[in-house]
Amino acid sequence: MRRPPRQEMSVAAHDILSGLARMIFEGREGMVTKDQNGRPWVTLGDQSLAASISHSRNVVAVALATRPDLTVGIDIEYIDLQRPIAELAAQIDMPASIGALGFYEGWCRYEALFKATGVLDPDQQKHLSPLAEISMDVPADFTGKLVVCRG
Repeated sequence: MRRPPRQEMSVAAHDILSGLARMIFEGREGMVTKDQNGRPWVTLGDQSLAASISHSRNVVAVALATRPDLTVGIDIEYIDLQRPIAELAAQIDMPASIGALGFYEGWCRYEALFKATGVLDPDQQKHLSPLAEISMDVPADFTGKLVVCRG
């Protein structure tokens, strides 16, 4: 039986995350699990390291904290000009007049911060100061953000 494409992307993301953990931790096998909120974690021995997964269309992105005192969030989005950008922007306190690229960059930041911190409220997110915020090098027609925060 063929899996739905979204489920296939999720399985691929978990496989990539496992491979990333093996690469970073010199071949040691990490176990990918999800907590009660659905956030992925990689367990290596007695350490649990925060992880983050995102996929959009045929692109997958994963991030893995290398220390237990850090959290990470990653988000990647296809820039779909047919989406109701003004309506979506209002949901996260962005101006309705924002252009498509500005919206998608802001949306990716919002999603990445949520994944790293669990903070859903856009007003509360404005007071967060990530240790690092990186605009990712992604294929054309996509945008992406990675944030690293203290756990």
